[in-house]
Amino acid sequence: MKSGLVVVNGEVSPNLEIAGLANTHAIVIAVDGGLRHLHAANVTPTVLIGDLDSADPDQISDTVERIQFPAEKDQTDLELALDYAVEQQITNVTLVAAFGGRWDQTLANVFLALQPQYASLNVTLIDAGQRLHILKAGTTKLTSNIGDVISLIPISAEVTNVSIQGVKWPLETVTLTLGSTWSISNEFVKNTVSVSFEEGRLLAVIVES
Repeated sequence: MKSGLVVVNGEVSPNLEIAGLANTHAIVIAVDGGLRHLHAANVTPTVLIGDLDSADPDQISDTVERIQFPAEKDQTDLELALDYAVEQQITNVTLVAAFGGRWDQTLANVFLALQPQYASLNVTLIDAGQRLHILKAGTTKLTSNIGDVISLIPISAEVTNVSIQGVKWPLETVTLTLGSTWSISNEFVKNTVSVSFEEGRLLAVIVES
């Protein structure tokens, strides 16, 4: 499966290894001012996308493909980047600096990735020490270190037949409802955890211990 690293213009922890992440993705997408994070990590993106109102011109390499849009547009720069990912048949997208340091930006970025036009994408938001996976119905394998925390957060009215194995407190075919805290702060007892459910939408948040 084709993977893409999408770097946006939010805040990022200084100890996040962006260069290491870039090396594990086929395509690196700088979203406007997110170019600054890649420049600081000495990473040249595959493509720079946005209206380029916040990208530093001195940091734009001549070898980088530029896809520039008008400043007055109906979509955010991140939407345009996700559209590009779909067009390029990327399946796994990792978003960096999407937590943003602001609740409005963080929530908007999560719910943006839930839109039907991005159904082909498996999206993960990442920062130093934590990951947020947007899960689809079916079975997903998640890896981390033993002792790390994993929380399942329902973001639809119901999530049905939820099971989680490889954790301290496993669940088997339960229904989680919006606002439920039943599946918060579980713990890896194996390096690979299996999460499955039948209907609904679920976030899996992993926090390194």
